[in-house]
Amino acid sequence: MAKKKLTLNDVKEGTNFITDSGMKGYLIEKSIGSATVLVYEVPKRRAFYKEDGTPDTYWTGKLRWGIEVEIEVIE
Repeated sequence: MAKKKLTLNDVKEGTNFITDSGMKGYLIEKSIGSATVLVYEVPKRRAFYKEDGTPDTYWTGKLRWGIEVEIEVIE
């Protein structure tokens, strides 16, 4: 049986999650229409690299996402 997809709006602040694309993070804060998340892991297939070959950390750290982003809760 497939797990039910949740959105950031469905879970409590502090929840550890993973997206369909494999990004892992924590929900820090919810507001109307958006959420603040802390992304701590991006899969290698989605990683971007700078011209010198070092990883670009643009997709990690504290970010604002839409509140309806689908997630799966990590226990």
